[in-house]
Amino acid sequence: MNRLRQFSSLPIVWLLLSVLALSTVACGGTPEQVVETRGVVQSRPDLEGGWWYIETATGEKYTPLPLPDEFKVPGLNVQVSMVLLKDTASVFPGIYVRIIGIEKLAVAAAG
Repeated sequence: MNRLRQFSSLPIVWLLLSVLALSTVACGGTPEQVVETRGVVQSRPDLEGGWWYIETATGEKYTPLPLPDEFKVPGLNVQVSMVLLKDTASVFPGIYVRIIGIEKLAVAAAG
């Protein structure tokens, strides 16, 4: 009888281990890519109610999802740390990012 109880929980253990293994694989395993740069906040109000982005000196455009309201100032120079968002799509062009740090700069931005 004791032996039967030991084996009756075995399918549940296998199920839990399988879910754990699949969730680890599904979460990626690759580290997030962090980008640090300087840029200028730009806006295109004519696109779908407005598009805010950060443009670097080299012309790269980053679309933050979202850009904090206090930084929604066209022409504002910023230093920004951001994580590239893979598998993200929208109507706006540019590379989609999540901002992890941003600060206003008093000087002109240089890539």
